[in-house]
Amino acid sequence: MAELSSERRSNGWLDNALLGAAAWYLTGMVMFLGFSFGFQFLVRSHNAAPPQTGFLGAFAIYDGHWYKQVALEGYSYDPKRQSNLAFFPA
Repeated sequence: MAELSSERRSNGWLDNALLGAAAWYLTGMVMFLGFSFGFQFLVRSHNAAPPQTGFLGAFAIYDGHWYKQVALEGYSYDPKRQSNLAFFPA
């Protein structure tokens, strides 16, 4: 009987990990499909510039610029301009 309960415990973490991975994947697919639909079919507002980076680059069009700048140039601070100090590494 003790062997059975330890087997259940050892399989429990795997079941939980698979459930978490499935939930992550499904919610990610919902977001991806919604983004794809919006990118392809919805009209942009008159003041929004079309993304010049293509479909994949559009995923990071706003904050992605700042993270890319941090990765390439490091952090910088100028009190007269916007700063990238708020974009901590994930």
